[in-house]
Amino acid sequence: MPTNNENFLNAIFRANPRYTLVSKLNITPLHRNMLGSLWDDTNLFGVLQPKGALNIGVKAVSIDTADLYTAVQQPALLPERVRFSTDEVVKKDILRLILDGVLEIYLNDRFVCEEEACAILCNNSPLIEPTSQLARLSREALLYVQELRVEDTLTLGARLYFFNRKPTSAYWRRRFHNPMAVASHLGIQTGDYTNKQLNRHWSKIKPSAASQGWYIWSQPHRQPDESEHGRFINCILVQKLR
Repeated sequence: MPTNNENFLNAIFRANPRYTLVSKLNITPLHRNMLGSLWDDTNLFGVLQPKGALNIGVKAVSIDTADLYTAVQQPALLPERVRFSTDEVVKKDILRLILDGVLEIYLNDRFVCEEEACAILCNNSPLIEPTSQLARLSREALLYVQELRVEDTLTLGARLYFFNRKPTSAYWRRRFHNPMAVASHLGIQTGDYTNKQLNRHWSKIKPSAASQGWYIWSQPHRQPDESEHGRFINCILVQKLR
């Protein structure tokens, strides 16, 4: 991602003070469950845990990111190995940490991160126009929640999740009058192309009472967990219903 200031690595940085760095040894059972299979990654250091009652989400961090976060607990220059690096990947990684709110950078007489930093560093970045229905819908959803100024992650997630829902109407009731009509439209009946592709790597599982109305597949070698599959099927629904 191009930036307005190619020398931004020479700026003063600090660790985002809204977080506390927690190692794997001290992670709570709740956060361990949230990490899922990432827990077994040998490069995982731990998490950044919001301080106090801040509801800004927990972030998993690698060993390298934890080292960098620790190095700038107080405002300081980045370590020389980072500051003088000519590797474009390093620049992109640091920029990503700024935009993700892990690090703050001193610009225009204040420390900024996330959207404030993006407005300064990235406003010359060329916009990539979406080329598919799903990409266009995703962009519209992000533009929508961007205007909400909501920091509560649960509320923000719900707004994203429910974006573009349509109210039930006589038209939709006629079009999808039973489960078979829905399955036919999605192409997931026996013999359909989408169904064949799903069945190559996934196994269909019966939804629980709380998940009625969903079509759920699980990877055969993993224990079924309905919470992990909704996003995949949502993609199919978005492409088909538009």
